[in-house]
Amino acid sequence: MLSARSGHRRLSALGERRYGGEHMQIEKRSEGSYALQVDCSELVILNNALNEICNGIDVEEFSTRMGATREAAELMLRRISSMLDGTAVG
Repeated sequence: MLSARSGHRRLSALGERRYGGEHMQIEKRSEGSYALQVDCSELVILNNALNEICNGIDVEEFSTRMGATREAAELMLRRISSMLDGTAVG
């Protein structure tokens, strides 16, 4: 599922064969709070994008360009990866 070298995931390793995009739903819950619903393939896309940003390329002025600290992005990556691995808690 997770390549030790890159952190990228492949849908075939997760039993998925199609790429997402058509199932994502975003709902505003309150001021500054949103609920995001994605299918497994869409979660893989988010995981791989965060992996590239955190590990694959050097981003100058990370916080300015991304709107978040590197640490916040890495935490999101760890949480998404653990969900895909089936090791997430709550």
